[in-house]
Amino acid sequence: MRNGLLLICIVIFASFQAHAQSSVFEQIKDKFAQGQMYESRFEHQFIDSYTGEVQENSGTLVIDSVGYRLETDAQVIVVDGKLSKAYEEARNRLIISPYEPEDDSFGPSRFLSGVDSTYQLTEKKNDDGTTTIILTSTDDFAEYTQVEIWVDQVLRPLLIIAIDSSENEISTRFSAGGYKPRNPASFELDFPDDAEIIDMRFE
Repeated sequence: MRNGLLLICIVIFASFQAHAQSSVFEQIKDKFAQGQMYESRFEHQFIDSYTGEVQENSGTLVIDSVGYRLETDAQVIVVDGKLSKAYEEARNRLIISPYEPEDDSFGPSRFLSGVDSTYQLTEKKNDDGTTTIILTSTDDFAEYTQVEIWVDQVLRPLLIIAIDSSENEISTRFSAGGYKPRNPASFELDFPDDAEIIDMRFE
């Protein structure tokens, strides 16, 4: 679930360094540099290009400059930049593991270093005041060949549609989103005292 759902993070972090000339990206970057976090509901869809199978998830996301909190009906994932903690309610199980940014395709710490230089970025102002940001790559090894991001007038992401290297379509729609001063409590993870704890830090 993580790789698909965390396409969301591209909205906030993609191209910060590689495309600093982009005014919309630069303004978003400044919000996080000033200690803001972004919180939103989301509806996520993955369409398999080969089978046509559709997978859907929804929930809430909180993101800051180094980590995130992702919550759905099935689980809660909290990443602080060093550790990943995932609580699965159905199994009453908490998994703690070292956080490896390179293994998290859409994690914020990965995208803070900038999208690969093979991506080309364009921005288009729409008649309704929104901005469409388009990232394209012709690199045969790029994970995504195209990503389109819609952002409103106050820099809130509205929709992402991406096509991956296997031509799968991944989309995430946002609602009731907004920027807020960072609150450490948003990145805390509560779980029952009788939960099974699997700690992978020392394995």
